[in-house]
Amino acid sequence: MEETLSNADHEKATFLKNTTLVEIKATLKTKDSLQSVQFDQCACVNEDAIRELVAILNPRLRSLCVVCIPDFTNNAVAILSERCHDLEYVRFDSCPRLDRSALELLGTNCKSLKSVTFTRADGVEWKLVDSALDALTKHCKAPLEVISFVRFTRLTDNGLRSLSKQYSDSLNNVDFSACEGISDDGLYALAGTCTKLKHIALNRTSISDKGLAYLAEKRRDLLALEVGNCIRVTDAGIRSLARFCHSLESISVEHCIQITDEALKALSEGCFQLERLNFSQTGLTCVPSTILSLGRLKNFQVHMCKELSSPPQEIIEREVDGLVEYFCERSLGFRLRLMVFGPSGGGKTSFVKSICSGVAEKAGAPTDGLDVTCWWPFRGTKNDSLFNHKLTAGERSLAVEIWDLSGRPVCQRCLHMFITPATLPVIVFNLADSESCDAVVQYADFIHSRVPGGNFVLVGTHSDELYAEDKRSGQSRRVLGALTTRTAQYTKVFKEEIANIEKLSGKKSQQHCKDRIQHLKKRLEGLPKGPPQLITVSTLTSKGLEEATKAILSTILDKKSFPHLRYEVRPETTKVFEEILTLRKKNVLLVPKHDLDAIFKQNGVPSSTEGMKDDVQFLQDAGAIFPFAFPTARGSAYSSDIICVDPTSMALALHAVHLDTSTKDFRFESKRFWPKAATTKKPAPSVLVKALEEVATQGRVIECILPLLCQSLQLDESQVLHLIDLLTKLGVLLKDTKESSDDQFSCLELPSYRSLSTKLIYHLPLLGFMPQNGPTLNWTPKPFRGDVQLGWRYRFQLGTPPGLVAQLLAYCRSRVRQTSYQHQWRSGLLLKIGQALVNINEPEMTEFCPCLDVVGRVTSDLDEEGDQRATEIIWGAIARVLLITEQFLQEWPGFYKMITITPFSMFYTCSSSEIEVAPEVPLQLCLHTLFSGNTSINLSQNGASYEIDLGLMFPTLGEPSQSVHEWLEALALSATDGNDTCPSPISETPSTLPDPSRLSDEVAGSSDSTPHKDAGDGAARDSSSPMAKDKKVAKKKAVEIKWDLVEEKTTKISEENEIKEARRVAKAFVAVLLAESMAKYIYEHEDSSNGHASGAGSTTNRNARHAAAKASAEAARAAQSGDAEAAAKAVVAAVKAVEDVTNPRKNHTRIRSPVKSKMCIVV
Repeated sequence: MEETLSNADHEKATFLKNTTLVEIKATLKTKDSLQSVQFDQCACVNEDAIRELVAILNPRLRSLCVVCIPDFTNNAVAILSERCHDLEYVRFDSCPRLDRSALELLGTNCKSLKSVTFTRADGVEWKLVDSALDALTKHCKAPLEVISFVRFTRLTDNGLRSLSKQYSDSLNNVDFSACEGISDDGLYALAGTCTKLKHIALNRTSISDKGLAYLAEKRRDLLALEVGNCIRVTDAGIRSLARFCHSLESISVEHCIQITDEALKALSEGCFQLERLNFSQTGLTCVPSTILSLGRLKNFQVHMCKELSSPPQEIIEREVDGLVEYFCERSLGFRLRLMVFGPSGGGKTSFVKSICSGVAEKAGAPTDGLDVTCWWPFRGTKNDSLFNHKLTAGERSLAVEIWDLSGRPVCQRCLHMFITPATLPVIVFNLADSESCDAVVQYADFIHSRVPGGNFVLVGTHSDELYAEDKRSGQSRRVLGALTTRTAQYTKVFKEEIANIEKLSGKKSQQHCKDRIQHLKKRLEGLPKGPPQLITVSTLTSKGLEEATKAILSTILDKKSFPHLRYEVRPETTKVFEEILTLRKKNVLLVPKHDLDAIFKQNGVPSSTEGMKDDVQFLQDAGAIFPFAFPTARGSAYSSDIICVDPTSMALALHAVHLDTSTKDFRFESKRFWPKAATTKKPAPSVLVKALEEVATQGRVIECILPLLCQSLQLDESQVLHLIDLLTKLGVLLKDTKESSDDQFSCLELPSYRSLSTKLIYHLPLLGFMPQNGPTLNWTPKPFRGDVQLGWRYRFQLGTPPGLVAQLLAYCRSRVRQTSYQHQWRSGLLLKIGQALVNINEPEMTEFCPCLDVVGRVTSDLDEEGDQRATEIIWGAIARVLLITEQFLQEWPGFYKMITITPFSMFYTCSSSEIEVAPEVPLQLCLHTLFSGNTSINLSQNGASYEIDLGLMFPTLGEPSQSVHEWLEALALSATDGNDTCPSPISETPSTLPDPSRLSDEVAGSSDSTPHKDAGDGAARDSSSPMAKDKKVAKKKAVEIKWDLVEEKTTKISEENEIKEARRVAKAFVAVLLAESMAKYIYEHEDSSNGHASGAGSTTNRNARHAAAKASAEAARAAQSGDAEAAAKAVVAAVKAVEDVTNPRKNHTRIRSPVKSKMCIVV
């Protein structure tokens, strides 16, 4: 005997097949308060046994179940019903001796009856007809709620009509499965009459789509429906249910052979409360991803669907869990990335855990780098109740990929590229901490620099630590006030510049002015109209958690905020994504663009079509790919050279490379990196530790340890090389010009990564450990008198995002090709491009406004024509740098910058000889003045008046219809022609313009270390240019710059000759100091004398200056190579130059000074 108990051990008793009558009596005597009794195949129970048991049976029995007892008769029902007149639930399975009399007795004696169930097993002869149902309705006046008659083939629609009429106000659950005489007419009677009907089972009946359509329209609050084995039911009937029955929780269409994918799609888009689905043995071919919109789905069966091809069978066998995991990775529609920013200790991780679970959770430890979580806000939650409107199927299938970023600054700034208009940033900060509150403005600026006017959600945590409401309100007002003030600053700056340009240009606005005004007005319109909503949350008490969840979901589901969520995903796009997922499984991170084009083409999407462009943009917005675009020509045509097919892994790689703590624990898989079969042995732990510490403490990473840092991604050698190349192009990695001569890391060679060097070093600019040693020999603070210098200044009046300048410098270094000299330090970069030196640096300024200078310097031929040509050379060189700088800054469209020109003294005259500060001229003012026909301008700055020769400063300008960017392209193009004049850029077409990063490839001259020599003749300047007025343009001769700088070369010194070599190099550097001092002496000497004298004396001084500059450069080059003899010769040449300056009449024998005395003077 087996007993099944419910709430107490006396409420229910079940007697099984082998239970004896004696055991039944004993149980009934000891449990005289039983509420439920079940006789399951008890052979001893018959009419006589019932007579014996009824005397000890609880008269208040509520439930009776008799299963498979052939001898159970109507008399037994009479005996039981007379004794137990409080019966509410009766069930008789396969008791063939019962007929309509049993139903009459039950209806007459049991006045509280609620549920009646009769079930016939296959093979059992039991004939119940409509008259039995008529007897029940005639004698049972109790409000029956459940009626079930299963496998009675003689029951027809007439029986259902009588039942539905009698119990129209109470019936809510009916089951007439396998009653093949039931058709649509019976369903009409039930649906049209029984107003409380919620559960219907009509499996293997004769109903059709018409009956289902009527049912759906009449019973819209239907909860459960079973129509399995109904061969006349098709997709049309299920669509009717999906259209009206939105509360449906369970449906079974098992073995309905006409049911296809359309039915499942309709249900997943209309019945969002579904918990159980049975589509087994149907015509289903593919489970749609929209099934994820069924957030409450717990049971999903699709067994034995012969045509089902997707998902794979192993996923199907895992049912709901397998499908969720499968579609979580593959879902494209309604997918969005959410990035959580904020300072350390702000409670970011606790907040993420809390919104994902719906209850307050506390993080165990701070986030190390990046944690990625997939959040399905409408799956298994009640978040849909937060909205007053009905959510669509797509909205319910929303998948949010949450990136929880570490509070360490480098971990957040290195992922700026992933802040796009399709990303929702959330700023989480500690409301109880003043420093955390103050940091909110910086994060808001950082976000708006990437996405001007973009949405973000502001969450203040630790509100439970501020017990008083006035303290919470005060901190909130403080944060919102700071954001409002910052918006006012932006508004003021934008309006002021717009007013200045409009005042300058007047009615006849030029193109560059129109472009700038349009840009500023767009920025102005995109500014926040008011402070954002600040939600205060406690992750200890859950207070405010629901409000924060609603704010995030409302922002995401706003149709204007993220239009890609409404993109109609084409089947071809889904196939492309499947190919991308295949690449991910192979641990592929980066692919060339042409590989992605091939994937599109294979799936029926030709390359270079609008459809493909839309698909690529959508895949990027959905987080499926991330294109890294490197500009080609004119800046308007972009070529996505590299495609990241796994943005999440790319973000993890960036974090892994930027190791900023030496306390992190590493565990490396020896079998993978140092297999036993390999000849290379595993290095000593101390060597590994030292190499890793160099990353965290010096910002230097050895190439061979990059696979170790990114070990979780399991990238092969080719992918690591692609990653290094990409990070170098982005300015994240900066390759050292010298290989390390230290052999201590040679043991770090990885057998599976033979191409990675143990000597090649990369710097990580974002870590802030770049060397501070700026150039001393190749770039002096002030140019020599024979030099021409011109500067382009970016003024960042509203500040710069953290790490921007450091990455920009590295980006320029990697993108400017064929430079004969490069030197980068923490705040600047020096390049030699052709004949010009270009210095990109952050000047040390006492004022609040940070700046970035791009300064070009070149030595002229000491006449007006030479100065003009030198100016052209400068513009050609700095234009190449500026184009690449602008390309980088285009990735920061919300970053405010104003451009001014800083000329050298040769371009202006100053009213005060004591002021050495060069003026700053706004670029818009320069261009407007020149296009208006004027070649000079007067300014008052720095307490003095300046007259600036714009005609000399801008030798090549173009037309007023050009934008500034087009003008710079034309200047950069002119540097590649080999002619002395610059061709008109207007005649050029985009297809003829070279890649700005490769412009130097076309310069005549094959060696990086050899300066380019221009052609001897050049065409005259276009006389229509404003700068050409009142100037005589003669045939120009080639200009040869007087100093030649070469890239440093590493000299390998053996151990025994180290001291000797060091002495030799030291001697050379002493010579450099002497030569440089002489050049400086000449410069200072001429300042103290009549430097502007004309005639032969002036010419002599110029020649001396040239000689001193050349000697200084020669000494520098000799020092770099360690050639002490050449350095000494350069010193002698410098001494002669000093003699020329100090003794202009040296041919007169009476005043000739010995060389030795000049040497003494300089020393």
